[in-house]
Amino acid sequence: MENDYFKEEHFKAHPQLKETIAKAVKASIKARQEINMEAAQECLAEVQKVAEIFWKTKGVNSVRIKAPYPSGGEIVVPKG
Repeated sequence: MENDYFKEEHFKAHPQLKETIAKAVKASIKARQEINMEAAQECLAEVQKVAEIFWKTKGVNSVRIKAPYPSGGEIVVPKG
């Protein structure tokens, strides 16, 4: 899987990462092709998991907070 940040050591430390990224990509494609809210929510859930792993690889704790958007969902941010 091609990406700009995650390297082999990240995939070894987080064995679910490749599958999580693949699920996010698949859901994003489905959400765009069908304008599918369920797929969009699935994509968001997988992207949040990837974001949490990203922050772990940086040695930073993260937290989910209410997004400042009308959707009312959550975003993953560094815990500060």
